[in-house]
Amino acid sequence: MRDYTLTWSNGRGSVSSGDYLFDVDEKPDAGFAFDALYYETPTGLAFKVTDEEQQPLSAEEIAACRAFCDGFADTADYAVQTYEDETGLYRGVMLKSEAEAQGLAWFVGDAPDHPVSKLADGRWERVAALFTEDGEYRLMPDSVCPKCVVFLTQAEWDAWPKPTKSTEVWDFATETWKDYRTLEQARTTADSYIRNAYGARRSAVMGAVPYAEMATWPMQLAEARAYKADPTAATPFLDAMLSAQTSAAAAGDDATLVQSKDALAADILAHDAPDYLAAAGAVHGEMRAWILRVWNAANLDEVDALTAAVAEALGVPPLARPLNGI
Repeated sequence: MRDYTLTWSNGRGSVSSGDYLFDVDEKPDAGFAFDALYYETPTGLAFKVTDEEQQPLSAEEIAACRAFCDGFADTADYAVQTYEDETGLYRGVMLKSEAEAQGLAWFVGDAPDHPVSKLADGRWERVAALFTEDGEYRLMPDSVCPKCVVFLTQAEWDAWPKPTKSTEVWDFATETWKDYRTLEQARTTADSYIRNAYGARRSAVMGAVPYAEMATWPMQLAEARAYKADPTAATPFLDAMLSAQTSAAAAGDDATLVQSKDALAADILAHDAPDYLAAAGAVHGEMRAWILRVWNAANLDEVDALTAAVAEALGVPPLARPLNGI
């Protein structure tokens, strides 16, 4: 003989139906009036409370409770676990009516251990790899995007062909991996990588000067050269520098900010000295040699080999090439 549970008290209740016990927050319509209801065959409880008076349930009321429980699973709208019938992908908790409207399979029970899981051979397994419709892939995903179309368990991913580069995407038409980059894209990325990789070499010679500041160097050098040749030459940039430094010194009483025009010109012209220019030119030429090789590379493998060689030569991290959107 099957057990029945139908309870309601203080805005919460429980309903057994088939093999499941549902928590409900809507008062059951059992066909008779009550403020609170306790019908539990496992405990033997069978009473209702109306106007603060406890009354035992009649045989008719017990029959009504059982009928309500028997039909609840088929007629009520309650929270269910959902998944895609075709892929087995878990889709979360939603009302049964919503799941049916979306064409999802559903069940009553516990969610899988991980939110990105799929039903495989009758049991839940975490998705180890997924693919988007563009062929991009992600390992051990924590979420599913609208463009995700293929979901693999660990066993399925282990059996899947593997990419040889992080820039490869899965071509669904040929069922092979293909590099998504054009040669132009690869060259541009490598060019930027090499310039950044040489940052430490440049700083060792030129100091840690931002490029925005270096843009003023031609003006500074031109005026410093003119001043050295003729102390009466117009030097608006240098004069403004000295005025600002003097004002800052006055405001902060920092004597180290006070500098003569001769000293300022000498500091600037130090970047015009042959030894400095030769050292800076050597670094720039070494960097440019790599860049020219990149732009002369005939294919993606040559570009990748060059960036790997730069990383090894400079002792910097290799170029990371994450897939777009992953």
